[in-house]
Amino acid sequence: MTLSGSNYPTAINQSREIDLFAAHTISESTHPHWLDQWVGEATSEQVVTAFSKLFFASPERAQRIPCLPPLGDWSGNRVSSGFGLREHPTLHTLRHHDGIDIAGPHQYVRSAASGLVATVGYSSTLGRYVKIDHGNSYQTVYGHLALTSVRAGQWVVIGETLGITGSTGRATGVHLHYCVLKHHRAVNPADYLTLAIRFVAHYQQQQRTQTR
Repeated sequence: MTLSGSNYPTAINQSREIDLFAAHTISESTHPHWLDQWVGEATSEQVVTAFSKLFFASPERAQRIPCLPPLGDWSGNRVSSGFGLREHPTLHTLRHHDGIDIAGPHQYVRSAASGLVATVGYSSTLGRYVKIDHGNSYQTVYGHLALTSVRAGQWVVIGETLGITGSTGRATGVHLHYCVLKHHRAVNPADYLTLAIRFVAHYQQQQRTQTR
């Protein structure tokens, strides 16, 4: 089923958990920049909780929140290192890991949300990497790439190919380092990986229930 703005109700329910929603009635006439402002002021946890409401209000704006896994096919992949404190695999010291590492064969890396490519670069730690600014307090970083297929200043849509996984920089094997930043501070990417997938599955289940 193709999801588009015409599929959504004209308003969404207010949220008891998120006070900012209580002061506004969000409908198709709501200025989309207000949604960006709300996302910018909300905490990471609040955005994750309210994702469905944001999608109902503006699918386009919601797709600028990191909500897709950065690899399209998870067969043969595994999360080799999670977010938080860990023993660094090459330095063998206890350090905070600001993202997650997804190990697997060489494969395409895709944008987890729509946004503007801020940086395509190389560092001694991340190797070849792409950084995307989503314009709503969120940025995503994709590191250790074997090659990149985008340029700085380019607008990319959710799911667009950014490059191919590799082992450039400080890496022990082929994998993707994926980082989600909110106001330039790392948040746990695991909270965002399947937001869109779960939303679509829930929406389709609701539609099937209503047609019975």
